[in-house]
Amino acid sequence: MNRLLTFATASCPDPALACTPRPRPIEREVIGLGLVMAEIEPGGPGVVRLDFTAAQALTRDDGDEQALLRRFWELVNPGAVRLVSWGGRDRELPMLTQRALVYGIPAPGWLRADPRFGLPYRYAQWLHCDLEEWLGNFHPPRPDLARVARAVGLPGEFARLRLKAGQPWECTPGQIKRYCLGRALLLFGLYLRWALVSGLIDPQGHNRTLDRWLEALAGGSEPLFAEFLSGWEAAAAGRPRPYQVAEGGFRLPAQLGGGHLPSEAVL
Repeated sequence: MNRLLTFATASCPDPALACTPRPRPIEREVIGLGLVMAEIEPGGPGVVRLDFTAAQALTRDDGDEQALLRRFWELVNPGAVRLVSWGGRDRELPMLTQRALVYGIPAPGWLRADPRFGLPYRYAQWLHCDLEEWLGNFHPPRPDLARVARAVGLPGEFARLRLKAGQPWECTPGQIKRYCLGRALLLFGLYLRWALVSGLIDPQGHNRTLDRWLEALAGGSEPLFAEFLSGWEAAAAGRPRPYQVAEGGFRLPAQLGGGHLPSEAVL
């Protein structure tokens, strides 16, 4: 995998299909999509750096549901992407796949990203890392994104949709954009810390990636970047531990670079 994609969605019941108070994934219409993209630069047994490259939010102002679905699957279909989500395995990816089925949109990256597993495989975090599951150790109670973000010094308020009306689909496209892109940015920050904790990146790579990401956000033209940075600064001010981590004295264990055991060794 040489690219990272963190994503978040907003959806509402499809009036043509939904007939129950709790619609199934195929009965939900995608109305918002937040995407954060980065390049994965490998080096040795772990990831040396994640280079933030772009962030994008799509809503009804940018096209219909088909346009949103096509944009997502265009990014995933090459098969060289690592997805990062929060609850995506149970909720978002089934919806995105089943809605592609409704419109007849090809999504071969879903099942053909790996000849053995495919993206639906629960424990293949090199294909899809659902941080809600991994941080919760695959057991309830599952962690809350806003609380986890605040705990590590990120602006957790971006994890929730600010509702002026009673339902998400009654929000403005601007509110939906803020929610989707804000969550995707949060997930990038959390995945960077997760990569450090799980041994995929060393402290130097963590801090270097963080510095470059902050520079990109500060220099970006997207207005939400400034709001996100302001919220991050406010969240960090009340937190006794900095987001940067101590460098030095850390070595990735040699066995992490060995990959899977050959089948003849599994006896």
